[in-house]
Amino acid sequence: MAYARIVNNIIVEIDAADYGGVSGWKPVPADDVGKPLTYDTSSSSVRAMTDAEKTAEHTAITLSDAWEHLRNQRNIFLRDTDAYVISDRPATTNMPQYRAYLRGLPATYNDTSILSQSPVMDFDAYVASL
Repeated sequence: MAYARIVNNIIVEIDAADYGGVSGWKPVPADDVGKPLTYDTSSSSVRAMTDAEKTAEHTAITLSDAWEHLRNQRNIFLRDTDAYVISDRPATTNMPQYRAYLRGLPATYNDTSILSQSPVMDFDAYVASL
């Protein structure tokens, strides 16, 4: 038999050692070993995830990754243009508008459109798009 350690209603560890009666550990049904698992708070038991739960988890991870990718790309391009903003070099033509475009990117997406986001434009692509 396997056991799952539960912390804050989340499975944080699975182990084959016998943790019967140890606080924080719940048995995993033999039929569910090797399957994606969840902790069911209503029954205080560990069980295999349903297809709907697996789909929801996958969607949540995909959304999180898409948002993180957008923010990372935006932050890289903002950092690349920071040299013009914090130095005594004058900003090139369209640089302020480009930075505004970058800062406004997250607001142009929602949880549906972020999944089909277009690549973040670098400065040259932005100027070419004008």
